[in-house]
Amino acid sequence: MSEKIDKVKLARAKELYMSFTSVPDIAEKTGINARTIRYHADNSWHKLRSIDQEKFFEYLSDTKKTLLINITDRALVLIENSLREMAAKPVIKLQDARIAADILEKIDRILKLDEGKATSITTTAAPSTVFELRKRLKIDPFVTLENEVVATESPS
Repeated sequence: MSEKIDKVKLARAKELYMSFTSVPDIAEKTGINARTIRYHADNSWHKLRSIDQEKFFEYLSDTKKTLLINITDRALVLIENSLREMAAKPVIKLQDARIAADILEKIDRILKLDEGKATSITTTAAPSTVFELRKRLKIDPFVTLENEVVATESPS
């Protein structure tokens, strides 16, 4: 016949399990058989620990979001101050203009991401044949073909 387990010891075992203590360590600390602890862990405590773990990860995620928002706010203030200083100068250096353009490009990408729009144009077009390239050059003689992959037919 099974022995009755002290409720205080069982509560302590549950507390240890919820804090991710191993079953053998719980058995050693509480004096409860490891099989009994495993039974309770598998049949009820594990579900509760999983829920607590999910809540913890949600908390970490929310904390991370808050931290990133604060960092972003501070960075935007710095960017705004830098742009204001550049605008106050009677003559803007080329380097400052490039910095301002880079800032605007990054802000534009962030705004597009927030709206769920693409931030750049990508293509998965197949390589062009020489015939297709000649046709495109006739339509637009200023088209740049630097990165174009040309498929040539090899004689058989």
